[in-house]
Amino acid sequence: MKNILKYLVILTLLFTSDLGLAQQNYTYKEIGSYLNKESDLIKVTTETLSIANDNCNNSFPSGIDGSFESCEPIAGQVIPNGQSQDGVGCSGWSTVNVTPDTWKFPLNIASGTVFSQNIIPSPNGGVFAGAASKAGESFQVTVANLEVGKKYALKFYQSHGTSYQSSLPQDYTRWKLSFGDEVKYSDDILITEFPQWELQYMEFTAVSEVQELILQGVVGEQSSNAYGHLYSLIDGIEFFEVQGDIVATNTTCINQNINFVFNSDDSQIIDSYSWVFYNTDGVNVLHTSSLASPSYTYLNNGTYNISLEVTYNDTCISEFSQSFTIEQNCNIDCNQYSISDIITNQCSNSETANEYCLDTEYCFSLEFANAFPESEILSQNFSISNSSGSTIYNSVSSLPNFIFQLEDTYSIDVTVFLSNGCVSSFQKSLIVENCNPCDWNAQLDIIPNSGGCGINDNGIPVDSYCIGEKFCFYYDFVNPDNSPYDVSWVITDPNQNVYQTDTSGSIGTNFIDEGVYTINLSITHINSGCVLQDTLQVDVLDCDPCQEVAVIVDESGSISEDEASQLRAGLQQFIDSQLDSGLNISIIGMSNQDTNQRTDHIGPEKVTSATKPVFDNWINNYGNREGQSGIDGNSDYWASAISLINNNPDTYDPDLVVIFTDGSQASDVDALKAEINTLRNNTDLYVYAIDNEYYVNGAGVVAQQNPNSTNTPVTLNNVVGSIRTSLNYLFEDDPLTIGVDESIPEDGLDNLASADYHGYADFSALSSGVTVLSNLFSQSGIECAVPVEECYDCYTFQPQPGETYWISAWAKEDLNVQVKTYEQPELQVKFFDNNDLEISTVSFFTSGNIIEGWQRIAGQLQIPINTVTLDIRLVNNSPNIPVFFDDVRLHPVNGSMKSYVYDPITYRLMAELDENNYKTAYEYGKEGELIRVKKETSRGIKTIQETRSGNKINQK
Repeated sequence: MKNILKYLVILTLLFTSDLGLAQQNYTYKEIGSYLNKESDLIKVTTETLSIANDNCNNSFPSGIDGSFESCEPIAGQVIPNGQSQDGVGCSGWSTVNVTPDTWKFPLNIASGTVFSQNIIPSPNGGVFAGAASKAGESFQVTVANLEVGKKYALKFYQSHGTSYQSSLPQDYTRWKLSFGDEVKYSDDILITEFPQWELQYMEFTAVSEVQELILQGVVGEQSSNAYGHLYSLIDGIEFFEVQGDIVATNTTCINQNINFVFNSDDSQIIDSYSWVFYNTDGVNVLHTSSLASPSYTYLNNGTYNISLEVTYNDTCISEFSQSFTIEQNCNIDCNQYSISDIITNQCSNSETANEYCLDTEYCFSLEFANAFPESEILSQNFSISNSSGSTIYNSVSSLPNFIFQLEDTYSIDVTVFLSNGCVSSFQKSLIVENCNPCDWNAQLDIIPNSGGCGINDNGIPVDSYCIGEKFCFYYDFVNPDNSPYDVSWVITDPNQNVYQTDTSGSIGTNFIDEGVYTINLSITHINSGCVLQDTLQVDVLDCDPCQEVAVIVDESGSISEDEASQLRAGLQQFIDSQLDSGLNISIIGMSNQDTNQRTDHIGPEKVTSATKPVFDNWINNYGNREGQSGIDGNSDYWASAISLINNNPDTYDPDLVVIFTDGSQASDVDALKAEINTLRNNTDLYVYAIDNEYYVNGAGVVAQQNPNSTNTPVTLNNVVGSIRTSLNYLFEDDPLTIGVDESIPEDGLDNLASADYHGYADFSALSSGVTVLSNLFSQSGIECAVPVEECYDCYTFQPQPGETYWISAWAKEDLNVQVKTYEQPELQVKFFDNNDLEISTVSFFTSGNIIEGWQRIAGQLQIPINTVTLDIRLVNNSPNIPVFFDDVRLHPVNGSMKSYVYDPITYRLMAELDENNYKTAYEYGKEGELIRVKKETSRGIKTIQETRSGNKINQK
């Protein structure tokens, strides 16, 4: 029990100097922090404090002082380290562990000790006790005359006495209280610069008549426990019997009026009550009362707390709290109150409904297992849901009158809450039908049409439904009485989503995805509301599985005639190889402005016998069209071709776009970046470029004239001689590249759909090797792209990777002196992979004798397993000695080879080279007869056959 005093703390502080010669009085009337003359920091605050009152029946045994005021003589015996010489040892308290410390306010301790000088007096007075928390110091008192089973309350004020500067941040201390077999802890005390006093309250139950009360200073639960100088302070300890209980007198059920009383055997007169009923969270207040016996009705299950303050004699207040578990049904048999049926009647005649029809008003009522007054119903929840689970009606007040508008199966759900705490639920299904079917004598059929929806398109048969083609659907309707009606078309896609609607006599559509579409038609009689319906399902196929590619070509003046010839050869080979392949191809030329100015674009078209001349003509005239619309030395504006694709989605839908270029211009670089961004979000872009030319690389770029143009001189502002650097700049705002590392842009040839570019010295690779355009599209997975042989001009012989071959040649140095061997000729074989990257190089040099000025080069080589192409190179390692090569041959090492040399005029066999590349020479006479055969050997040339013959002329 305590007396509650609420006030602004007005401190009158007495400061005594170390000399004890003077004292000063200060009165603080405002909240704040202040420095006194000795630079001591004083903090003044507003608190609600509890002051002990002798009339509140403090139950400590006689002679035990919980305010420690009688300990003042011992408290004065402070030694420099702050520890009392004799501990507490007064007023019934004794030490338990080590020696507890005691202090008196205001402190007068030598400099350097661990005790703060900012401690304000406790609300209970000037002397208080403390204990070193880390050391576990404690003290105790014996309490007798306890009543077993009774509750006893312990109240006290706590603070800390540790120097703020000497402790670690966020350190905590607290008190451990042991009473009998119960152990409890006070709240954690955060170590702060200005210690405050906190009121603590806890209850214990006596287990014997005599028990020890032990108070021990310990570190807080949240403490880092890393610092030894933590001190817990305590003062104003009150110990008293808790007299009284809160009792529910009738029930603890929901939805019932529960009465509460305070039972107490205290002889004192209770002057007032203050009840607080909390929600299950223990925070939100549900109800308050000042009655001696209040009542309250709980609506939900759960555990609720009730607190009560009882005032005695207008001065002493006791606090009590009690938790109650509120149950739904308690001990009541709620089965007797269950709902047995939901009764449905026609509201017009109160007849029980045996069938449920559209446009009829129904009334609902409940039937219970046992009759009871309707006044027992506190509340109810009534709902109607359709077959898809959507609630179409809900009420929490009363049962409705309801009219069903659609045929369906409905669920009727009701939950009733009764005053006795019982809850009853019931569910019933109703099938609602159109009980008055229409007798409209009409017929309806959907007619598909493969043309447009105009009158002249009627009757075109539908063989199949293909993506991208236009279809129209009509209806064949026989309406004998010429009744007025409304039409409604709904087309749903393969995912059952609405694809298109219409209310006219037909509906035209383009299907964009494969799958089964459903065409639904409803015709409604305007007068009767009768509805005729028909449904048609169509299976839409991708009738043209071939994909589409777009080729964008730079036609500026910087492309030399050699490069233009290489482009023509590569494009022509591509078009020739795609004849009747089904691949859809566009060829788009760049314009001399950011916007498209040209009219000679091709496609998308398949290469057929009819369209191939158009492709051929475009390619043959490439580079020779300057002066036509949009074509001059500046026709390398990328945006002109890219925007053409972006702005015409009905025409262009490429799966891959390839740009052939040797540079780029842009009047509006930001617009170019936006066009590239849009294109790359819709398809794959690949740049087949000549590197080391002039490419856009900066914002605000004015048109950069290409260096080979005959027009305006080149301006190099904001350009770069690297296609990779330019693409890195142009892609930087592209969402596809955000967060991507240096692999964007990516150089590669294996798959144009996954790479971004490749730089070359020229366009010669377009018509030979693995980089021909047909093969690039094919290996990128473009459907219907037909590849060509990788070696376009090769014979049938193709060396195989992993196999061993014999290579040989003859070499000769043009010298004026005789040497034993030639040192400058070298025969090199280089191997490349499918990215045209070199795998390895093998070199061969001359060996053997010099035969008639020639020396043979020969050796074995094994082709690496991942080789796609190989180069045979004849190398002269001398800067000034001419070298000649002849008879270069390559064949499998386990095979043999012979080659023959014929006279180009007479077609006579002049020489034969055997399997070792040695020559057998044939010499002929003037009349064409064979006169001599010579054989080339490692030791020189030998004559192996010679024939002489002649005719005698008779003279007369």
